[in-house]
Amino acid sequence: MNVKPKFGGVGTKAKHISPADVLDVLNTNPSDLFAELSAKFSSRRNKLTAEQYKQNVESTCAFLLFILTGSLSMAYFVTFKTYHTSLDKMESLKELLSNPNARVATREQGARIMEIVNKHQE
Repeated sequence: MNVKPKFGGVGTKAKHISPADVLDVLNTNPSDLFAELSAKFSSRRNKLTAEQYKQNVESTCAFLLFILTGSLSMAYFVTFKTYHTSLDKMESLKELLSNPNARVATREQGARIMEIVNKHQE
């Protein structure tokens, strides 16, 4: 049963409502009003065709793939940048330790060197 609205619909201009119209709507069966409203809203919701749905799914998947690719690229860059930095540091330490002319200042000698460095900084 299709009941026509007495008061216009969404997007229509307002019009004068008589008391008879109000009483008519109040006397209408609520299930008829509910059926009319559900038909309106379901027709708006179901206007998506299968092709449009497929296109929406494809574009959503493409966006998610873009985010995933960007995340993996950043993770790859950070991981290998850190790895290569640690390799360079290890190489420089190996060279330093294998150099017989390299010396380490400890205790009194280190304290004297730090005094000289501090004097030059002032």
